[in-house]
Amino acid sequence: MNLRYSSMGTSVKAKPDDYSLQAFHNMLADAKFHAQNLRAVAGVLVPRHYGLWCARTKHWGGTVLCSVTEWAGIPWDRVAAMGYDLTSVKKLFGRTVEQLHDFGVHHNHLHHSGQLHHVLFRRDQTTAGPITRCFVVDFSEARTVPCTRNLPILRVDADIRRDIGGCREALDVQYLLEMYEKDVEISPSTHTYKALRFHKRYSALHPSLRNKDVMTVQRHHFFKDELPLDLNIKFDFQPDGKVVSWKGHKEDSDKLAKRLPDDYIASLLV
Repeated sequence: MNLRYSSMGTSVKAKPDDYSLQAFHNMLADAKFHAQNLRAVAGVLVPRHYGLWCARTKHWGGTVLCSVTEWAGIPWDRVAAMGYDLTSVKKLFGRTVEQLHDFGVHHNHLHHSGQLHHVLFRRDQTTAGPITRCFVVDFSEARTVPCTRNLPILRVDADIRRDIGGCREALDVQYLLEMYEKDVEISPSTHTYKALRFHKRYSALHPSLRNKDVMTVQRHHFFKDELPLDLNIKFDFQPDGKVVSWKGHKEDSDKLAKRLPDDYIASLLV
């Protein structure tokens, strides 16, 4: 179980810029966002939030407000110092952010002063083995909005610090995780260029598809060695290239293809 608390002394009038008052408002906003928007992913992408607890402590700390959540793990800096395989941990974090974005939630405060912020990692408690869980915390500044990313948060072979459009938060995370090749121009010979070009052209050809569906197709073809974001979703393709997806059951797919033809993909990259 995790506890966050804010203490506000009763003998001192709180000013609007007081740290304790800001923490108080942040904890209220976080609890409200959990209740209204995060129930479906509680315990999966975010820790379960059990509510707020308020108590008067008299002379010890005035009125204390506690936020009570599921224990979510340790922060990034401790993970880096403990010798874990950071490549797999970075992928886990990127995957979690992408899943949260596909759920329609942007955190808006995942980094501070160039450091990763508000992310916790947890290992399998039964085996004390590698880190297998990642939770994003503190949604006091979060908002619900569709994600516009055009690359997955994975290692790419070019420099993404230039303006490539897409989702600013996803790119910031990818940049902070150093999952790109510094000073390598995004040219037609790079895998990054091809993935971006495919996203743009495929989106234009199939405007009825959600961006998360286009990203699923991009990941399937250009990052095929990586885990899909949703292991339960299966999909095929119609002859015109449009993706047909379903979840949890098998459909008649005799006339559908498991992958887009190579010549179809090549036609989108010119």
